[in-house]
Amino acid sequence: MARFRSICNTLEVLFFLIFSAWSLGNRGSEAKDTLLAGEKLRDGENLVSAHKLFEVKFINLENSQNRYLAILYLFGYDGRAVWIANRDNPLMDSSGVLSINRKGNLVLTSGKGNSTIINSEEPAMGGNTSATILDSGNLILRDGERILWQSSDYLSDYTLYLQNDTTLGTETTREKGRQLLDFGHSAKRKLWLQITVLVLIIMSAFLIAFIICRLKSRYCDSGGNNEKNEENDTASSRLQLNKFSDIEAAYKNNNASEQKLCGNKDSELPLFSFSSIESATNNFSTTNKLGEGGFGPVYKGKLVGGQEIAVKRLSKMSRQGLEQFKNEFTLICKLQHRNLVRLLGCCIEGDELILIYEYMPNKGLDSFLFDPMKRALLDWRTRVSIIEGIAQGLLYLHKYSRLKIIHRDLKTSNVLLDCDMNPKISDFGTARVFGQNESQANTSRIIGTFGYMSPEYAMDGLFSEKSDVFSFGVMMLEIVSGRKNNGFYQTDSDLNLLGYAWDLRNQEKILELMDSTLVDSCSTNEFEFIRYVHVGFLCVQQSAADRPTMSEVVSMLSNETTSLPSPKQPAFTIGKSNIGVESSLSTGQESVNDVTISVMNGR
Repeated sequence: MARFRSICNTLEVLFFLIFSAWSLGNRGSEAKDTLLAGEKLRDGENLVSAHKLFEVKFINLENSQNRYLAILYLFGYDGRAVWIANRDNPLMDSSGVLSINRKGNLVLTSGKGNSTIINSEEPAMGGNTSATILDSGNLILRDGERILWQSSDYLSDYTLYLQNDTTLGTETTREKGRQLLDFGHSAKRKLWLQITVLVLIIMSAFLIAFIICRLKSRYCDSGGNNEKNEENDTASSRLQLNKFSDIEAAYKNNNASEQKLCGNKDSELPLFSFSSIESATNNFSTTNKLGEGGFGPVYKGKLVGGQEIAVKRLSKMSRQGLEQFKNEFTLICKLQHRNLVRLLGCCIEGDELILIYEYMPNKGLDSFLFDPMKRALLDWRTRVSIIEGIAQGLLYLHKYSRLKIIHRDLKTSNVLLDCDMNPKISDFGTARVFGQNESQANTSRIIGTFGYMSPEYAMDGLFSEKSDVFSFGVMMLEIVSGRKNNGFYQTDSDLNLLGYAWDLRNQEKILELMDSTLVDSCSTNEFEFIRYVHVGFLCVQQSAADRPTMSEVVSMLSNETTSLPSPKQPAFTIGKSNIGVESSLSTGQESVNDVTISVMNGR
């Protein structure tokens, strides 16, 4: 019966994928998805993407009577807004009209005036300007085949191929685009044929297995000798199915409905075979091992085509890893930002659960920042770029992603660096999704890293955007000083990094906090250094209400003329003597790096 249940489960997954893909591919295309020059989109009308996944229309926000032009996600989320054009300039009535003016700009007109909401960086040349909502939720403005502007930093159309072609606009390029589309349609037809044959084979095997299992069950019931073995086998199989049922459901949901969110219409999350991952990692060779955490080991690999990858393999003994796998798998596919690590695919085969990411050749920020030799490679401008990149990625998670995400474990080891030292936030295993109107949540199971956790989270299990802001502030002070907050104590005063930095501020010696390797590259930027430390102090204040939002942090970092409020004393400024905090954390189970708190109860 264990084999019978396994076959049923597999068959259910296949039928769900087939039905979902068929229903998505056969949705009506009668709705209009393009606004041409000279046409108008009035309040009450809409543009709908080809497969009815997204629409552009005027809406109200948060029970306000004001009107906003927005892109809404229709499939499964009941009209959630993913992009708003005039958030800071709402219309007072329903007289709004969206159109394309003679200059090729997208403009929003109302009864009380005319305001340009979108200015393309390049002027329209061909006079054939149009605005189209794609199945990725991206609104693009183009002049013929040339893209002038887009609402998000990705495309979901063969126009991306045309846009990057050096012979843009030629008949050869257009022919390449048509060939690319024809190839996609041909591949889909072949895929459906293969799936149909596969389903027929599986159905036949299912019927045979059902008959065999029924006969075996009757034999065991009558004989009695195998009853105990079958009971053990059934219990084991039930545990196995329970372990992976949520994973399979997540995979079904991602491939059936969320595939449209991850780039273009053919960019469903790839499912790698275990044999291909074994080959890529040289059978998970220890020489390819990059590290290990609560999830399990991480390996470097290379696919057949030459692409380098990072492979996270769930440890079979890791309960924490299973939960993190499900969390990362269901969340990260929906996230698209240059400062977030990209998930390339996964492997769900037998009892193997594996996540495949883009490979970051420079590994974690901590490997540079806290290495006596390597940290000299991080000059002041590089560190500023890293801080700003982390801030942009975190702002996207909190405000601009399709789902409002609280990371909950931001630290330097979870910030990876690509070949150009661009930062990418990683490890979303402990992240939580917030509703649009949700500002704070509570948990009795605290997962995070001491030294980066905000006081309200560490002590009471309360977390919010401001918890991530606190972690970001700690990282800022670590980046500018080259010192770890966790484990840094002054022997004479028993202060951790936050307390040490605060003490220097009070003595007006804040420049002494500067990493000694920055003296040359920061000699002409001392004002900027002091300002960055100031912003860091604002982020690590004791009260969450006193901390800025990431929108405000980005503004503070990018605008030197903005006046900054005076910070209050940071949390956790006393080191080992802070018994009330540290003793409560020390009871948690820790990972191999001796800093990650995996399970504990909030007070």
